[in-house]
Amino acid sequence: GLLARGEAARLRQSLGMLAVMIALLLVVMGVASPFQRLATIPDTVAKGFSGEATGFGGRITVWQAAASAWRAHPILGAGLGTFVVASTPHFRRDDGNIWYFAENEYLQLLVEGGVLGLALGLIALGTLARTAWRAREAAGSPRGRLLILGSLVGLLALALQCLGDFPMHVPGVAVPAVILAALLDRLGRARAAPLSGPGPSRRAAALALPGALAPAVVGLAVLVALARLAAVEAMIVGAGLPIPGAALPDVEEPIRTWDDLDRREDALEAALRLRPDWAEGHFRLGNTYVGMYRLSVKEALTGFNKGLGAVDALSDPLWLHRTVHAPDAGKSRGLDHEAVRTYLVPAARCFLEARRCCPSLALTQLRLATLDYLIGAGDGGPAFAAHALRLAGADSRIIARAARAASQVHDLPLAARAWRKALALGQVDVARTAVTIGEALPPDTILKEVLPAGTRARLAFSFADLLYAASEQKPIHDQFLRAARGWVPEEQTLTPNERLWLGAQLDARLGDADAARAAMIASLVQEPLREPWRTEFAHWLLTWGDPQEAQRQARIGLQFAPNHPSLRYVLERSSEALARAAPRPSGPRRP
Repeated sequence: GLLARGEAARLRQSLGMLAVMIALLLVVMGVASPFQRLATIPDTVAKGFSGEATGFGGRITVWQAAASAWRAHPILGAGLGTFVVASTPHFRRDDGNIWYFAENEYLQLLVEGGVLGLALGLIALGTLARTAWRAREAAGSPRGRLLILGSLVGLLALALQCLGDFPMHVPGVAVPAVILAALLDRLGRARAAPLSGPGPSRRAAALALPGALAPAVVGLAVLVALARLAAVEAMIVGAGLPIPGAALPDVEEPIRTWDDLDRREDALEAALRLRPDWAEGHFRLGNTYVGMYRLSVKEALTGFNKGLGAVDALSDPLWLHRTVHAPDAGKSRGLDHEAVRTYLVPAARCFLEARRCCPSLALTQLRLATLDYLIGAGDGGPAFAAHALRLAGADSRIIARAARAASQVHDLPLAARAWRKALALGQVDVARTAVTIGEALPPDTILKEVLPAGTRARLAFSFADLLYAASEQKPIHDQFLRAARGWVPEEQTLTPNERLWLGAQLDARLGDADAARAAMIASLVQEPLREPWRTEFAHWLLTWGDPQEAQRQARIGLQFAPNHPSLRYVLERSSEALARAAPRPSGPRRP
């Protein structure tokens, strides 16, 4: 408005009316007002630095990973279209998301094209702004100048939006933006060209002909390539697979029917004939063969009266991997079955092709780590598992499976490092992971190399009960509890009162009843509404032989939660104990 003042008679009135309409629109929107969303930015920014990936907090998380990815290839970048693969190893928190874009077009261009790519992009923007402004100055009418100015402001708004979003990766935004930019550039260049003068000579025209034809040739080549990609996309979508590049494959895909798997196999093989260097296609085809293997094994085990969980475990290639690498397994143990030769051997070839096309994909390295016995030369299972661990970033599912693969090939230090990373992320099932770790590693190794700092007190407490609860394992159980008691002050994710309660639990388990009782009372004084704490304290009081205090604690808890079943149970048990301990009345019995 400031730049165009005086160029149109009704400009001020139009802008004033526009401001009124915007204000009315914001009032009508009510709770969805953008002002309320803007007010949440400081809070989400703070949460982003602390690890919560919501709103701008999520953008901060992905921006941090993108900055780390750029430092790995600062000049030329990782390559156009490689943001997912380039940034994944640099994430440090597992929020369950896969970030396909950097939520900032300039940062994404920096990651994929390096300093050189970003410089070319900024030069293109500056050149466009210069030619568009030249077109505005040379426009022959106020109406023309306003149209050019409006187009330029629209592109400026889009350039600002690119700071916190990825609009140029959305075709509905990118296509009209490119068309508008081309029109402005053409208008600016036409205004800058001389209006009169001698025309070019025939020799100059002949020399300029290749340059004039070059865009047409390049455009034709691009159209041919895009037609091939469109054909691949149609095949893939028709087989029920996601559009290429829209979603990464999963670590564990559901077992499908034979018809679905056959349709996927045909579509992927046809697509790879048109696009032979497509890493995702090779990986999905390998996953399809793995699905066929699992389905054939499940059908073969149908008549053996095994539970569903057992059948799923036996059909998992990880089970076969463990069997092949067992100390008493023969060299050709993994190739004795027809399902292995028919499905897993082609799957291994597909994963090798996927690694050839994209060596930085963690899923490919993970699959090769579990099929290493089918690969005659090259990297072994530990090397593949180490690559998968390095490239997985914060994907706890890949990390946990890489740990299992490493333990099955007896690389225990690598397995311990992987499990430590998985537990530090906090996104794994602790009970199942503890059982797996306990089967592979001795107790001392678990304490020294697996439990991550910051949460190892709680984890050592859990591992003690999950792995060493048997009476003959009491020395190991107490060893874990004593280690956990010493690590309680390190639990920075807990509040001081929660750390006090955790220490009290450990003291009670270790037999220090006086210290445990005093700490539990102090914790409940600070937070009297913690019913689970009060219930546990009452149970310990019964164990320590103080039913009267247990009854009192249960009654206090029932005042806050009258229908709490555990507190009512403690009240009944304490009342029964008091009744049994009460002295019987003396004197003659009444007839």
